[in-house]
Amino acid sequence: MSFDPVQLVRGLVPILHRERDFIVVGKPAGVDVGQLPGFDAPGLAELLPRIYPDETFGEPVNRLSRYESGVLIFSSNEGFREGIRSSWNAEKVRQDVVVVVRGRMKKRSYTLRSPVREAVLDGAASERAIPGRKGKTEVRRAVASGRTRTAGSKVKGSAETAPSGARIDVEALHVGDRRCVVRCRTAMRSMHALKAGLRAAGLHPLGDTRGGTRGLRDRPERACVHLRRVVFEHPGTRRTVTLIAPDPPGFAEVADGVEPLERVFDKALARRIECLLDDTTDAFRVLCGDAEGLPGVNIDKFADVMVIHLLDGRNTPNRATRVALARLLHRTFGASAVYQKIAPKDRSHLLAEEAEALVTDRPLAGRSTDPIVCVREQGLCFEAHPLDPLAVGIYLDHRQNRARVRELSAGKRVLNLFAYTCGFSVAAAAGGAAEVVSVDQSRKALAWGKINFALNGLISPPEAAASETNDGDGPVGVSAASKETPGDDPSAPRARYAFYPDEVFEFLRRADRRARKFDLIILDPPTFARMKKPKREFHVEKDLPELIRESLPLLDKGGTLFVSTNYRAMSGAKLVELIRAGARSRKLRILSAPSLPADFAPDPHHHKAVLLRAD
Repeated sequence: MSFDPVQLVRGLVPILHRERDFIVVGKPAGVDVGQLPGFDAPGLAELLPRIYPDETFGEPVNRLSRYESGVLIFSSNEGFREGIRSSWNAEKVRQDVVVVVRGRMKKRSYTLRSPVREAVLDGAASERAIPGRKGKTEVRRAVASGRTRTAGSKVKGSAETAPSGARIDVEALHVGDRRCVVRCRTAMRSMHALKAGLRAAGLHPLGDTRGGTRGLRDRPERACVHLRRVVFEHPGTRRTVTLIAPDPPGFAEVADGVEPLERVFDKALARRIECLLDDTTDAFRVLCGDAEGLPGVNIDKFADVMVIHLLDGRNTPNRATRVALARLLHRTFGASAVYQKIAPKDRSHLLAEEAEALVTDRPLAGRSTDPIVCVREQGLCFEAHPLDPLAVGIYLDHRQNRARVRELSAGKRVLNLFAYTCGFSVAAAAGGAAEVVSVDQSRKALAWGKINFALNGLISPPEAAASETNDGDGPVGVSAASKETPGDDPSAPRARYAFYPDEVFEFLRRADRRARKFDLIILDPPTFARMKKPKREFHVEKDLPELIRESLPLLDKGGTLFVSTNYRAMSGAKLVELIRAGARSRKLRILSAPSLPADFAPDPHHHKAVLLRAD
């Protein structure tokens, strides 16, 4: 079964209509219209030229939030854009909007008036808090204290009530127990005004964070808001234009209290359009279930093998749902196999037989495959073991950080501590590093790392297969420039790439005695590890300052330090605090706090990272 990512993305973002002056796409929920200031992730405005390279889109005419879907108009004709925007502001553009709301309707249909002031009808203004009494701020609400009114009942005037003249004709399309799907016909100039009108009538749009006490506890990603139909007069030809975006699936199910699998999956794919369009990368996270509507599940793609991770100790989906999900993945991505694997809460105390019980080699969909696959990441290759109960071999969440290391490494001396299978080391070497030293106490992991070097043509296969060792002070499988190991003489010739099977603190102290210096040091320690020399336990929250303190003597003046942690309980601010505590009097200037890639961004606590410069 072949997989065409461009066709998949075009199915998510179809072209609905095109004319000389404008082009219309169906925006999916889960992606912004344009790139937001201060964020790396591109929006549809930046992605559309890659999805449809033969089309000219121009700028967006109307706006929808990340979690809203429907008719999205683009135009490169400034006169057309200004004409439509003027019509929208003058409430002359008729719209049909389908919304899932909380609340009950007394009647099947009725008419509301806009309760929103002119000054807050635009999107930016409507999000601002209104100064309250005694120096506090508050969001003034039409329904005091968040109390729900029955739809259709009268609402007394409030600070938010100042009719703009627009009305909302509301009709129930599907009535659930506590929610319903409604169609709103209106000419209101913004979705914010529409939502305020619904709130004032006791119908709180799902995912709306401004709907009183109840609304403030909601999550915006739960929103079901779809701009189904737009009707306007063409500002040039004066003819009536009607644009329609088919309803996305699942609104009725959501009103009945069920989050349908297809809706969860489509929103996740929309967030990952950039990943799907990257033809140099075939490994990424397809779903962060807890954050994206399918609790207890994460899904990863490794080339044409996919893995459903069931989070141990969580209320995970039943087998029927897992099989349906596996078939959906198999059908969508053309995967050779879709496996399930239990992700344990605590890996540090697992016995070998317990670890083996976490995974089965029988797929939920597709046919059994080779347990070893080669994945591509931005032009580099890495060996991955998707079915290994614990050691997959590559941390997908560090994709962008490996790219940063690659950019920073030209001509630099790079030290990668806790190197594991040397993903950062490969990136540094591919970026033209003068020297790359990888340190990890696991010889098995370093041997795997040498395979990754060989896959990328950085060392020869015989070197990757080499397993020479000495007394533990020297490197294993050094390559290329020299076969000599660095002795006590710091001026002795060194290999360009060296792999040290050593306990990190032991290596750091020995390297300091030998006056070793590096331009870039990478610290991505585990949350917990058992050290061998001396025998001790490493806890990142307790021992990170010591790790920083021991590493900094090896960092040359003006050098760069990269530190990250996957300890979910540690905030980014706490990470910086611990780094500062370890640095003591050494001045470190923060260059950036790299954000998570788009496929991990829904789970902001997944890992934290910081890039610093030593003065």
